[in-house]
Amino acid sequence: MKDDKIKETNFSIVNSSNQNELSSLKPRKNSEIYIMIPKSEDDISTLNKTIKVSYNSENILKFRLKEQLKNIFTLGKLGNTFTLWPDDNGNPKIFIGPNILYYILMNIIFSTIFFSYMYLFYNLISNYEIVIGLITYFFWVLSYLILFLINPGYPKITTESLRGNKDMKYCDKCEIWYNPEKNVEHCDICDICIEEFDHHCSWAGKCIGKGDKCLFRMFVIFTFFLILYLIFSFWIINNKYK
Repeated sequence: MKDDKIKETNFSIVNSSNQNELSSLKPRKNSEIYIMIPKSEDDISTLNKTIKVSYNSENILKFRLKEQLKNIFTLGKLGNTFTLWPDDNGNPKIFIGPNILYYILMNIIFSTIFFSYMYLFYNLISNYEIVIGLITYFFWVLSYLILFLINPGYPKITTESLRGNKDMKYCDKCEIWYNPEKNVEHCDICDICIEEFDHHCSWAGKCIGKGDKCLFRMFVIFTFFLILYLIFSFWIINNKYK
């Protein structure tokens, strides 16, 4: 065996009696492992120090956190949608559709109406009405935000989809293989394939499919509750002070 490092994927094997060489070794990555073959007591002492550096849990934690943050903010593009936060297989967790302006406009309209109502009739509505209104508005904003960001049902990248066997279907536009049993359709606006495609909603900014169908229903329900709250609260004020 040579007295140089043998480089492998995540391991370095060192066979050396040179103390300076051993002392200068530094991990290429925080999670890297060094396997050393000591030839003297000095080598053993240096080996212990190197192992402590390689297995420093704080360094490993920082490295993993840095890699996770890097992955979260890795901006990609599929068709006309922007993607963030891919997993280990490259499947994005966040999808931002092409109709971003509709999402912004909807937020501006409902927020302006809600807070204008609170400001104008603050002295005329009771505290419990204010609390109910704020809770309803909060859940409306939250459900809308998650709906805007969540994966609508883009087919996950798997070993079978990469291999493309005879039982899989191929989309020429997306250039992906998918299982025909999953009811996949291609959306021309988002320009991506969606599992259990329902429709394209401009106000949600993207398609409604397997991944966001339940959230879309929740968003519609909270929108109904918010409108109902404003109408019912105004009706109470009108009857109380007419």
